[in-house]
Amino acid sequence: MVWRPALIVENSVDNIDVISKPSIPFRIRSNGRIDWLPADIFTTHCESYITYWPLDTQTCDIIISSWGYTGYEVELIFDDRGKGIVMSFYQEHGEWELLNKSHTSVVTEREDESFSRLIFSFTFRRRPLFHMLNTLFPVVLMSFLTVAIFKLSPESGERVGLALTILLAYAVYLTLISESIPQTSMSASLLSSYLASTLFLQTLAVLLTVIYLDMYFTPEEKPVPRWLQVFAQCCLARITCVDCCKRRKKEVEPTDDSHEEFHNYDTAKAPPSPKSTNIKESQKKSEAWAVDMNDDCTTEYTWKDIALMFDRITMYIYFVLVTCLTVVIMSIMLNHYLTAYTNNASNDTVT
Repeated sequence: MVWRPALIVENSVDNIDVISKPSIPFRIRSNGRIDWLPADIFTTHCESYITYWPLDTQTCDIIISSWGYTGYEVELIFDDRGKGIVMSFYQEHGEWELLNKSHTSVVTEREDESFSRLIFSFTFRRRPLFHMLNTLFPVVLMSFLTVAIFKLSPESGERVGLALTILLAYAVYLTLISESIPQTSMSASLLSSYLASTLFLQTLAVLLTVIYLDMYFTPEEKPVPRWLQVFAQCCLARITCVDCCKRRKKEVEPTDDSHEEFHNYDTAKAPPSPKSTNIKESQKKSEAWAVDMNDDCTTEYTWKDIALMFDRITMYIYFVLVTCLTVVIMSIMLNHYLTAYTNNASNDTVT
């Protein structure tokens, strides 16, 4: 009669049963070695780290320990003469890619007793193609649709409808992604944080759209407040470059001083000295600059002009925010994905 060790899968989810298959025989070799190869399907617990979902990697362990026997009575070790973990029955998975496998033998303490354990570790990486086409690509495209809200003309009458449609689309996508991600509070997904941030920006865009439309359709009989007029003249007009074309036209048009100088040159028949020419040119430039500054701060803008300037500035700000947020989040996720692949390649080279 051959003694059969009482082994259990320590991190089993369903139940903890002793690995015992009486129908599987022992194979006793001539050198005294005994082989016993029990087979079964085990469901084990695996801690999920969803920070980089859906470009994430997961490491899952299968822990086997002795039941009722301490480390001094039964010691579990790996046979270094073998080929490690046998993967002859492993089949490729459509969602996960096996990156690395390892095994360790440790001794743990429980209730002042030491127990021997075998830990089989498997590192998997999620295949990204499905989630990139169905999750990442639509989410990024929708984030840039927010910028188009402020580009649409207020006269079209569809701005609020477009803003609310994008807001609802974001809410639906956030719900779908929340159902796909494992429900854990140990870590937050970067994609969920990205969606929450863009959802906040979209909600703010709806409020700003309503405010700008109300400003645009304000009756012209109602005067623009002085503080808003000054802010539009000295800040909004400069940022949006509303009067840039007017300035260029003024620079091209000849002045009366130039005609007078040309006339004096013809009558005197003598060229002016370089020093006097430089002084006159600097005076003209300073006077032109003063006139432009005066024009910028004295131009009266209507409610429609101010609303359009706010639209343009908000569009620029949203474009920069969405672009920076998208580049940062996607770069972090891609860097993690490529780093996992590089580490796996270096481990394969070492082994």
